[in-house]
Amino acid sequence: MRKETLLVVAFLAIVLGTSGLIWVFALPDLRPMNFQHVASATLTTGPERQQRVLSADEVTALDQWLHAHKHGWGPLTTKTPSTGDAILHIVPQQGEAYTITLWTGVSSADWNDTAVVQSSPTAPFRLHAFEDEDFDVMRRLVQQQPYRRSLAP
Repeated sequence: MRKETLLVVAFLAIVLGTSGLIWVFALPDLRPMNFQHVASATLTTGPERQQRVLSADEVTALDQWLHAHKHGWGPLTTKTPSTGDAILHIVPQQGEAYTITLWTGVSSADWNDTAVVQSSPTAPFRLHAFEDEDFDVMRRLVQQQPYRRSLAP
């Protein structure tokens, strides 16, 4: 084999090997979330962490919203600025319960319309920042319950 051919083959092996290795590590973060159908959910809101159980209509709206937003959830790479404005504790029809922490714009302006999911106690946190119109369902769930809001920092 000629030297030039050997160099080209070695170069291609290094480039393809490196890109393959990167894809092996990146692929889990690019897969869509697999949300199971919601059986029940509890919403915890405000600084006093008031709780309420979602009604059947709210559970249906939440379930439809989750199934419409399976894509775009990336890894949480930075520390969150607070504990969130609301926390949804979701019990699916099958599988383990999971939580969704919501930032509706009350506490941290740069985290407006953001949700963080932990699908199981051992799973990594996944983050998604939404457009205003995509986040309306979640905002309505949180704002239906009156709670004392803290002042903006």
